[in-house]
Amino acid sequence: MNPAKDNKPSFQLTRISEGEELYKQTEIVMLNDAPPGGTMSRRDFLGAGITAAAALAFLNGCGKQGEIILAKNENRTGTAEALPLAHSGRIHSVFISPDGKLLASGSADKTIKLWNLPERTLLKKLEGHKQAVRCVFISPASIALVSGSADNTIKLWSLPEGALMGTLEGHKNTVRSVCISPDGELLVSGGADGGIKFWKGSEARTLEGYQSRISSICISLDGKFLASGSDHGTIKLWSLPSGTLIKTLKGHEGGANSICMSPDGKLLVSAGEDKSIRLWSVPDGRLLKTLKMVNRFESFASVCISPDGRWLAAGSHTTPTIKLWSLPDGALVKTLLGHKGGVNSVCISPDGKTLASGSDDKTIRLWNFPDGGFVSCLTDLADTPESVKGAIFSVTSATGQTITYTLPCGAAIPDGATCACNCVTGSIKPPAPARRNAPSSSGGGGGCRHGTRCVCMAVRCRRT
Repeated sequence: MNPAKDNKPSFQLTRISEGEELYKQTEIVMLNDAPPGGTMSRRDFLGAGITAAAALAFLNGCGKQGEIILAKNENRTGTAEALPLAHSGRIHSVFISPDGKLLASGSADKTIKLWNLPERTLLKKLEGHKQAVRCVFISPASIALVSGSADNTIKLWSLPEGALMGTLEGHKNTVRSVCISPDGELLVSGGADGGIKFWKGSEARTLEGYQSRISSICISLDGKFLASGSDHGTIKLWSLPSGTLIKTLKGHEGGANSICMSPDGKLLVSAGEDKSIRLWSVPDGRLLKTLKMVNRFESFASVCISPDGRWLAAGSHTTPTIKLWSLPDGALVKTLLGHKGGVNSVCISPDGKTLASGSDDKTIRLWNFPDGGFVSCLTDLADTPESVKGAIFSVTSATGQTITYTLPCGAAIPDGATCACNCVTGSIKPPAPARRNAPSSSGGGGGCRHGTRCVCMAVRCRRT
């Protein structure tokens, strides 16, 4: 189909093929009134304003498993490509508290933000670091937050107040990873200076054995082992609390960007700059499996194992994707699309139902897990461009708190909500409000179709 002149939704088939690889997936792009990275199901596509016969013919050419990927119209005016942002700089790290109530995010904008995860609202903005915040970690008891920065310092913050409790100095370069032992007694940090430090109060002991920058550290849930990855590509296993080196794992041909241990402490997963993900047994360090990458351009910056040990999520910093594998077989299950920049950090909630991802595109996206359905973005209106604020809607929770969301095309409309299309400044005029489960408007913008999903730029909703 060609772009429509009357502002009705128009679509273009961009590629058809089969396979799991991102760049071999069936894609259809909406050329007008579509948010970048949104998705629609085949059923949603049928309700987007074109005839059923045309839609069916179009979809049949794409294959039954085709997914509709929405993209911006290069010819449209305004700033539709802008996104509702969580930070004003790229997001380096996201971490969900053990009690599932808080999400912390660290950014290149030098700030840390605390979010109420169930309500998806911003609670606090923590300022104090002088350079980018590279890593955040919440203590096992959810009473303290630790952050590491390119200013070479570690800061400790109280939760949920967000008060600064202290600053630890000792690293000579960027602090790239921090971790707290399950008993809360030991803070471990890894830096670009090649040092791994054990902190007891303000005093630190440095482990010997590295000559390369530390990229990632992880402590097993039983508190017996520490794993560390380096830019040299080696992974080291240490015993705790002594810090004795047990094993050096070799295999990655590039830096070991991220490591994670399974809840039972028997499996270690590492993501390498060599575009491979490897599964290792702990503590013997035996290589169990190397996950096959179907996209030769894909390199992963962050890996996370689900609390039940059945799933692995990995965010790619070279392509804006998240991949899900089943464990221990290592079968690729799903590719999550939506981010417009590299994905630097992924974290799965303690109940295993939510996946959070932070990206170079300055957004934090929440996904249902493990099915991978997009839920919403965490949004700070202070850092969101004015042109996008019109595409934000608020919902009042059962406790009376106002929740601000962005609802892109294909996202589920909240239960008990009344919604209306709400296009961003510079795009087409929004149609008349349409109630949920009511026939969609025939005006420009696609309207809200019958059912529980929206096919316009965004919607504004209120509880009923």
